[in-house]
Parts: sequence; C-alpha cells; structure tokens
Amino acid sequence: MADEVYCLDTSFFIESWVRRYSPDIFLPFWEYLEEAARAQQLVSPQDVREELEHPLDLKKWVKKQSEIFIDLEPRVVDSLKEVLGWARDRHLNQGRDFRPKDLKADPIVVALARVEDATIVTEESRSGDQGRPKIPDYCVNFDLRCIKTIDMIREMGWRFSK
Repeated sequence: MADEVYCLDTSFFIESWVRRYSPDIFLPFWEYLEEAARAQQLVSPQDVREELEHPLDLKKWVKKQSEIFIDLEPRVVDSLKEVLGWARDRHLNQGRDFRPKDLKADPIVVALARVEDATIVTEESRSGDQGRPKIPDYCVNFDLRCIKTIDMIREMGWRFSK
C-alpha cells in the first residue's frame, strides 16, 4: 500500500529495536523506515518520542527522525477529547478510577491516526473488557485499522534477502 500512512505506537519502536529487528542484524529495516519517514508515510505523536527513554541507542536514533514525530494540532486535540471520553466511560463502567496519565500515549496515537486516516502499527494485543484499554481496543471502538509491524513490512514491500 504505497499511499498508506502508518501511525507508530511506542511498542512498535521498542519491540522492533530490542526484540525483533535489532539494527545490528536488520539494519535495512531501519533504513527503510528512514525512507518511509522522508516520504511522509510515517507519523507518531511527540508523546511517543518522549516515552522512548531506553534503550539509549534507540533514543538517539529516534532523535534523528524528527519528520516522524509531530506536535498536536487543534484537530488532533479535538479527536483526543473524544478518545479520552470513551476511555473514561470504559473505566467508569468497569468500576475503576480514571486517570488519563495511566493511559500513556495510547489515546494520542489513536487521536492522531483518526485525524490522519492512518493505519496504527502496534505490537499490543486487545485487553478485551479487562483492565486498561490497549490500542487494538481503541481501534475496534473507533473503527481504525490496526496491524502488527510484520504486516506493515509486507504492505510496504520491504525485502531483506540478497
């Protein structure tokens, strides 16, 4: 999907860097990401960038990718209000306290994806009706497309063989 815009979650970066596509083995993956960022196919809110404190080498790589990470504009803030409203209602219906800070960057990723009409890339799985909503839970509620990193690689047509 050449025209697709992908909204990247914190778990995308951490899982890719640490567990799945470590740059010492899969350097082309990170080069492909840089190309996609220059082509404006990748977005992520600044809040995700701020969550990426460790490992330090990932933090250094992310710092160089300024075109991926964007500040919230009014349309995203408006969307975020709706997303947080849904999360609040879900918490209250479960008899739990609602503390937006506990949700971390997830609602902002969802709000940005809604505004950008982007596919969310995350390594999270649904929590269902138990506990804090995960990005796939938001995606079901807001009818957003949500995929894993390997699916994005396939859609982008990236190859790592000789």
